[in-house]
Amino acid sequence: MQNALNQTYVPDAVLPSGEPWLQNGPSRALLSLPSCLLLCQYSGAGMRGSGSSSEDHTGDMKVYAKYPLQQGVMFGPFVGETCRQMPNNLKYSWAVRDDAAFIYIDAADENKSNWMRYIRYTSREEEHNMYIFQFYRHIYYRVSKPIPEGTELRVWIGKDYASMLGLGIGECSIR
Repeated sequence: MQNALNQTYVPDAVLPSGEPWLQNGPSRALLSLPSCLLLCQYSGAGMRGSGSSSEDHTGDMKVYAKYPLQQGVMFGPFVGETCRQMPNNLKYSWAVRDDAAFIYIDAADENKSNWMRYIRYTSREEEHNMYIFQFYRHIYYRVSKPIPEGTELRVWIGKDYASMLGLGIGECSIR
């Protein structure tokens, strides 16, 4: 893979054949992580850029930049099960506008999703370094400001996505 600094789109890692996650191997989500990123279990101490949120995320997996990422770099699409009903657990889900209705992408199952499920959502604009957007019926994340090496990736709803959902930007607690 090229250095992420020179790319505008970073695809998921190529998945190995044979679906090892079905034979008790690493999950599909873990195997799909691009090589420019690092996945770590949060222990409370955090890495640089982990944000100032007071939420307790001990034990959660978090995604960090292995190399600096420039503004505008895109990741996606967000992979999960598509459903018409709102999932019970919204932690790993996004709504998608589908004509006049909504569908949901539910990434709760690590074997039916990709690495993007591990990027933490922030409801505070000042904590994000990525924002979500919908392109056709898919969800993508775009880097909103340069992300230094070792910094946690944090996604925010953004004005365009909130508007598409019919939300005012102050009402963005949909997840």
